[in-house]
Amino acid sequence: MKNWEKNIRKVVPYTPGEQPKKSQIIKLNTNENPYPPAPGVKEALAHFHTDDLRLYPDPVVTDLVDGIAQFYQVDPSQVFVGVGSDDVLAMLFMTFFNSKKPILFPDITYSFYDVWAEMLRIPYTQIPLDDAFRLNPSDYKCENGGIVFPNPNAPTGELLPVSAIEEIVQANPDVIVIVDEAYIDFGGESALPLIDKYDNVIVVQTFSKSRSLAGSRIGFAISNPTLIKYLNDVKYSFNSYTMDRITIALGTASIRDRAYFEQTTEKIIKTREWTKEQLRALGFVFGDSKSNFIFAMHPDVSGVELFEALKKNDIYVRHFGKPARINEYLRITIGTDEQMHKLIDFLKKYLNKLEYNKILDIVSSYCATYIGRSLSSSFLPNSNKEIVARLLDETNSAVNLLIRKGEIPLSDIENIEVCIKNLKSYNSLGAKSLLDVANVLRISRQLHHYFFDDEEFDLSDFSILADLFSMLYYNKNMEDTIFNSIIDEDTIADDASKALSSLRKNRRKLEQDVRDKLSNFIHSASYSKYLMDSIITIRNDRFVVPVKEEFKEHISGAILDISASGSTVYIEPSTVFELNNKINAVKVQEAIEIEKILKGLSLMLCPIADRLKVTIDIIGRLDFIFARAKYSKRINGIRPIITDSKEITLLGARHPLIDKKVVVPIDISIGKDYSSLLITGPNTGGKTVALKTVGLFCLMAYSGILLPANENSSLYVFDNIFADIGDEQSIQDSLSTFSSHMINIIDILKESTSNSLILLDELGSGTDPVEGAALAISILSYLKSINALVCCTTHYQELKEFALVTDGFENASFEFDIENLKPTYKLLVGIPGKSNAFAISKKLGLDEQILNVANAHLKEDKVSIEELLKNIYDNKLKVEKQVEETEKNLRQVEALRKSLEKKQDDVLEKRAKMLEDAKLEARDILLSAKEEATEIIHELSASVDLKQANNLRNKLNDKIRNINSVHYSGQDNSFEAISENDIKDGLNVYISSLGTSGTILGNVVNKSNEVQVQVGSMKMNVKLSDLRKLSGNVSTSKSTGKVTTEKSSKTKVISPEINVIGQNVDEAIYVIDKYLDNCASANISPVRIVHGKGTGKLREGIHSFLKKHPHVKSFRIGTFGEGEMGVTVVEIK
Repeated sequence: MKNWEKNIRKVVPYTPGEQPKKSQIIKLNTNENPYPPAPGVKEALAHFHTDDLRLYPDPVVTDLVDGIAQFYQVDPSQVFVGVGSDDVLAMLFMTFFNSKKPILFPDITYSFYDVWAEMLRIPYTQIPLDDAFRLNPSDYKCENGGIVFPNPNAPTGELLPVSAIEEIVQANPDVIVIVDEAYIDFGGESALPLIDKYDNVIVVQTFSKSRSLAGSRIGFAISNPTLIKYLNDVKYSFNSYTMDRITIALGTASIRDRAYFEQTTEKIIKTREWTKEQLRALGFVFGDSKSNFIFAMHPDVSGVELFEALKKNDIYVRHFGKPARINEYLRITIGTDEQMHKLIDFLKKYLNKLEYNKILDIVSSYCATYIGRSLSSSFLPNSNKEIVARLLDETNSAVNLLIRKGEIPLSDIENIEVCIKNLKSYNSLGAKSLLDVANVLRISRQLHHYFFDDEEFDLSDFSILADLFSMLYYNKNMEDTIFNSIIDEDTIADDASKALSSLRKNRRKLEQDVRDKLSNFIHSASYSKYLMDSIITIRNDRFVVPVKEEFKEHISGAILDISASGSTVYIEPSTVFELNNKINAVKVQEAIEIEKILKGLSLMLCPIADRLKVTIDIIGRLDFIFARAKYSKRINGIRPIITDSKEITLLGARHPLIDKKVVVPIDISIGKDYSSLLITGPNTGGKTVALKTVGLFCLMAYSGILLPANENSSLYVFDNIFADIGDEQSIQDSLSTFSSHMINIIDILKESTSNSLILLDELGSGTDPVEGAALAISILSYLKSINALVCCTTHYQELKEFALVTDGFENASFEFDIENLKPTYKLLVGIPGKSNAFAISKKLGLDEQILNVANAHLKEDKVSIEELLKNIYDNKLKVEKQVEETEKNLRQVEALRKSLEKKQDDVLEKRAKMLEDAKLEARDILLSAKEEATEIIHELSASVDLKQANNLRNKLNDKIRNINSVHYSGQDNSFEAISENDIKDGLNVYISSLGTSGTILGNVVNKSNEVQVQVGSMKMNVKLSDLRKLSGNVSTSKSTGKVTTEKSSKTKVISPEINVIGQNVDEAIYVIDKYLDNCASANISPVRIVHGKGTGKLREGIHSFLKKHPHVKSFRIGTFGEGEMGVTVVEIK
């Protein structure tokens, strides 16, 4: 360090709010006034004489000082003007805070205070605000050198009453108390009256906030004339002309327009209070701000996350990283009504009570790159049907691709946007930046190969992803050149250029020469005794030896370093001066050559800068798509059908944030037969979860995330989803549960349209039940009148009755197990919830007499409706129990039928084999007989009647032909021929020409004497003469016992699809193996194996089996419309 550097005054500077250069943003980060300055300001600027700029301005700023004095009804001698309140406060610090005692100010305050104190070497103590961010006057009743604090506080917005300020002033009569009132005009009471009562009070204000002149920088202080004189003395000693002529003219015009000032501040106050209500309804926590901003935090979302999400959507607010206890808070400037509505709309989507942000957090955890994580954390649901469908198709295709090809080769990449900008400007990149770019090229290449390099892979099923993968740019030569030239960010490879290789070879030779000389030196008898250690080391890039401090005069050379203890000096012997100089010269040449290499590599990349930008964007987008796919795969998600009709149908819907082991699937439908669904049931019975499931499923689908539900679930794309869920009671703001809900509902009613989905939890609760029910009915009626879709939970009996008798409404309830006193979480649509209060109380042991008295207090119509609901409920349970028993019996019958069929098939197969063996034996006998007869005829040809012998031989030939032409199909000769009178619809028959059975369709025989018969899934016309009656004992269902040699016959009776749902892996493999053998014999391909989705174990077992099967050429998961992950399509060899 140079000596003069020790005298520099070093401070940590103040960090001003960000001033983005982008247009079309919502800027709520620096507490600027959203409205223009007073009309007189514009007029003053228009009439300003630019010739006057050649003259110095008025040093005492008379016009502006007089205007301020007149506005605040003080004497001009009590007014001091500066270039913004920052300039005024800095002057105050210099003028009045010169004691050796520390000045006092809050720990959470305007962050310029400690900067000025550090810069001016003023000792200071920061007094912590309390847990509610309020200043406690008693904390300032201690010895100090002055006090300064903002009121209202910046950045919390909390206002200290004048009485509390006076308490501080009274306790500190010997020091100056500065009250910084930058935001006082937005609803606070100024401390100005105190300046007449106390001689140590100074009030500071600004034109930046309430008068819309932040760009002109005008601040002022008001106090007694004595303090103002001291302040001016410092100012004139520092800079006499602190304010320019234009600013003086504009400020004067502004202070004279009281009406406009009051009008704009009132508008901001009104907007602030509306914004408070909206933020409170969204779950934000904040104090009662009396400034033009709100200092708020959300208990479920980090401040940094919200700050970044808002910024990515061009909404700028302020986030403070310190002190730590405000790290979760955001300071939100009050803008215009339009700006604040856009802010709230964004927050409603981002911070909805449907826990959508938690889904995004999980999706984000699957992202591999910073771009993917950024997209995920800030992604908002889309309300465009075509875009939603595309997002879902992207995710669905990615899921299928993961199943087919395994993990996508994605890993994190560095942010190379700055590198790209430098490349566009033809600037050279450093080694690390080049490696980062090469890594992007490598990942891009791996992604491209992952998708395109499998020649047998059918890309037609993944066209929506093919476009993205095809946009990836990669260049293996460039990639290899960089990786071969740069070993790591600190090391360039020797062979990066011939010149570098030569220089390094020369350097290594020179270094070895130095080491040899020094080695001789340290091992020589003359010098070794002077050395601290017999080693060679490096100091200042030169080779040295460690010498004992007391012998340094005995070594000829230069001292380059001394150890911390001073006992060792590092000397460069004079014998290696020249060699060290040569080494350093080579190093300089080496550095120049490395710069050339890096420049050359950078120039190589310059032409592809734009393509690199596209590539990193595509990598990030693919990362986000596959993150959605991985999460969708984990939750066994399906692609919902996006409908044109305003309907929601969710089948087996499982809330994704509840453990899949305990979540109870629900079926829920809205929009087809009714537009409003009212759900009743016990507390913690699942009502709120049902609401959240409906809303969350919509948001997930609108974001391209597959749904954990059953196939054929469908959704409509709404313009908006409004939710009022949970208890938002606020003790601090004295808002009841009812009031909090009603604030949110009022806003929902204002914003709702016919294309909205409304989710209301416990509508009308928190107030008188009669009034609450009446309000709820009125609200629901209004929402029905605008054709919005509504799902609502309630406990009110009146709402159940209303839904029973009103068109467009439907009741639903969650079942409650009275025996075990716990909910079953089973949703019963069409059944209004029954009150279980009496039944539960009785079960818990409440006295029977008390229950009877309570029952007597119920109105007669109340009792009758309760009885009606009870009967409906009980009948529903009985029906369900009967259905369950019937289904159980049917399953038993089906199992018995299959068992009998199998036994019958086994018998038929054995009999068929016996008959076949017998006929083969008979054929052999006849052939033998034929040979014997031929031989006899030959021997007796001369003496026996040849005609008779030949007749015998021909007879044998006919019998042999009859045996050879036999087509056995497991049927016996007991079949009887069918006449026209026997024909009737549904009659089971045997078709002798096909060797199979079928069923007659209709009762008509056509002119060709044919009857229509259904065989399997085929219908055909068959000659009446080709039909036979089936005996009652012959099975007509499966043809597993058939023996046939005709492939065409088999093709007609084998279905191209087999269903193995419900079977375990071993059972399914046995059936599929036999099925594939039959398909291969019949030349049927492709075929479909229906195995369902389930846990995926059956699908995985089948796929493992198919990989090794000799008849399987290839297989794939079904596409959209084919059954997707529940179906495997197989190509037969």
